[in-house]
Amino acid sequence: MKKLGLIFFAVIFLGFLPCLISAQFDYLDDMINEDKNIYDFAAPETTLPAQTAVFTLKNAEIIWSADTYVPYDYPGRALPSVDAFVDVYLMIELSSGNPANLQYSWFLDNVIDENQSGYGRRDFRFGIRRYANESHVVMVKIFDDSGSFYFEKSIIIPIVSPEVLIYPSVKNPVFSEQAKKAIVVRADKKSYFVAKPFFFSIKKPTDLNYQWSITGQEPIIATGLNANVLGLAAQEKKNKEKEEIKNLILSVSNNQLYPKQNTSQKIFIANQ
Repeated sequence: MKKLGLIFFAVIFLGFLPCLISAQFDYLDDMINEDKNIYDFAAPETTLPAQTAVFTLKNAEIIWSADTYVPYDYPGRALPSVDAFVDVYLMIELSSGNPANLQYSWFLDNVIDENQSGYGRRDFRFGIRRYANESHVVMVKIFDDSGSFYFEKSIIIPIVSPEVLIYPSVKNPVFSEQAKKAIVVRADKKSYFVAKPFFFSIKKPTDLNYQWSITGQEPIIATGLNANVLGLAAQEKKNKEKEEIKNLILSVSNNQLYPKQNTSQKIFIANQ
């Protein structure tokens, strides 16, 4: 009877042994997989803070030019008049940093021009919107994204009326002599006068209309080639003891919508 009990227990044990072995291996697999998951776990990426560019200003200047006409030998600046355009440029020099990475905001009379503002926008163009003897104020604000750099600069641009001056064409005049009150010409020789326009919105002098008139004579309207040159024919003076004085008057225009520019020159006609 005792032997039968042992045999029965042995049979029961041998029946459960495969299950115990399988469970043990499953436990070991779980431990291995658990360790594997631990070692395969990826560490989060470390993002280093981006370095902020450093901008150090060394020098900044605003330069500008108007598209008005001046004679080639005029030593001064072409000034803007009505209908003219002005080109503005910021010359900026940095000790550190790239100017192209800065933002530039352009203002005309305290009104921002969004279309001409942005990164690296160092040039600005505008048309004259006011009248002679007034002015425009151009301002540019320069800054970086971080707010650590800021600079602003402005300039006043005057507006003038176009002018025209008359010179004798005997020789090329020096501009320091343009304030002469009168020109002396000889009655027995043909004389020539040249009109020199300043600050008109034109490309060349012949783009203008010229109306010449001399005391006692009908006005001469000239256009096109050599319209800015007047020839005064030789004449004999009736009274040789008196000096004859005449006024040479010139009226110049380039657009009917705007008033003509007038100038005059006193001429002394000498006998010799």
